[in-house]
Amino acid sequence: MKFATRAVLRAIAQNLAQAALAANESNAALKKSLEATEQETRLLRGELDKHRREAMVDPLTGLLNRRGMLIEAAKLFDSSDGPPALLVMDIDHFKRINDTYGHAVGDIVIQKVAEAMLAIAPDQAMTARFGGEEFVMLVPNASIDRAQQLAEKVRTSIERLRLVRRHDKLEIAPFTISVGVALRQREESIEPLFDRADKALYRAKHNGRNCVVASS
Repeated sequence: MKFATRAVLRAIAQNLAQAALAANESNAALKKSLEATEQETRLLRGELDKHRREAMVDPLTGLLNRRGMLIEAAKLFDSSDGPPALLVMDIDHFKRINDTYGHAVGDIVIQKVAEAMLAIAPDQAMTARFGGEEFVMLVPNASIDRAQQLAEKVRTSIERLRLVRRHDKLEIAPFTISVGVALRQREESIEPLFDRADKALYRAKHNGRNCVVASS
């Protein structure tokens, strides 16, 4: 009887050991599966973030696009202490540039304007290609005088540019920009602020182009 009891106990112990081993193996497999799932989730989240960023950036210039600027401006308006200033810029006679030299040169002109903006923009400023040949710069905690100074720097920087087409060494005629400037009013959203700066830009065009006009 004692031998039978020992055999039963031994069998039970073996079964328990096998069950424990199986449980350990199952836990290890589950842990490995969870780690793989977490890694895949991180990769998918990274891809999603990448696509979101790409959806907010203009591929030609690397600046924010219209959608990206509107999203970032809303964030700035919620967190900014002082009023931001908006500069709206447009390349003068851009259609003439495309018609004379072709769209490839037109793209280079757009890129050069973007580079000039980035070189002059303050660290916290946002720069965007708002569409076609129109650009914007949103400057946090600014004054209208400071915004006009920045606009003049961008304008003169572009006015001084001299481009030569690489394949035939053709000198591209100098080109200019017009700029409208507006300072955000209390509780003003991006749309009416842009509208006021855009109207100032229109006055700059009407005044002969290649100049800066501030919103009244």
